[in-house]
Amino acid sequence: MTELTIETIREFVLAGHGNFDKVQDMLARQPELLNTVVMNSPSRQAPDEPL
Repeated sequence: MTELTIETIREFVLAGHGNFDKVQDMLARQPELLNTVVMNSPSRQAPDEPL
């Protein structure tokens, strides 16, 4: 298993908007992409923080 980079995560998210073949390929190589959480804005709260 390789470490996920923000670039790889971004590529996966973008592929998810219309490139199903690429999504399948990326998931086959790095299944951990499916459950990765990235906070893309400093103003957003982490999932475990109360609202």
